[in-house]
Amino acid sequence: MATLRVHDSTEYWKKTDLMVKPASYPMAVGYDVPSVDTIHRPLTLDLSEVCHEDRVYWAVRRAQDILLSSLALVALSPLLLVTYAAIWIDSPGASPIFTQQRVGRNGKLFKMYKFRTMCPDAEQKLKDLMECNEKDGPVFKMKNDPRITRVGKFLRKTSIDELPQLFNVLKGDMSLVGPRPEVPFYVEQFKEEIPLYMVKHQVRPGITGWAQVNGCT
Repeated sequence: MATLRVHDSTEYWKKTDLMVKPASYPMAVGYDVPSVDTIHRPLTLDLSEVCHEDRVYWAVRRAQDILLSSLALVALSPLLLVTYAAIWIDSPGASPIFTQQRVGRNGKLFKMYKFRTMCPDAEQKLKDLMECNEKDGPVFKMKNDPRITRVGKFLRKTSIDELPQLFNVLKGDMSLVGPRPEVPFYVEQFKEEIPLYMVKHQVRPGITGWAQVNGCT
């Protein structure tokens, strides 16, 4: 039996991947804060059972992602082809598929796929629109963004632009359900401003998650 025995519970937090401090963790999960005597009491953990359950869970989760994303790609293939053609007609000369580098599990960078919803030179035009930003902080948000194409408005409203990420799920970069991935620039900003922000990178990012279900974008 694989076990870990430490004489000070604070050592345990240094040996695990959990990015939380002993003082904040109990309150975060609803437990009482342990006394000083409890913290310094010898602690024995059975790591073999924990690791086995973890491996089984992620194996089942990965198999589920592969099966469901494959079925979705087959079922939605007519819609994907029609959308591809519509973007190609609406924005001639631009690739209908937009790729952008995002931060995935354990901080690994990957290329995320989306249907193009903006003009090809959207990044260059962003500098001229920064004074119109409707949100505080590094994230740019504008209600009537002139960079969004005619087809792009419909794709964003219906979230069809996110469907190519099924290929990311099939590749293993993403999962069907999980926290949305951000671009490296925003991650660097958020990890300094939001406590425990980097904890989300311990799992694969997803096509949809808590924020999307609750109406956030």
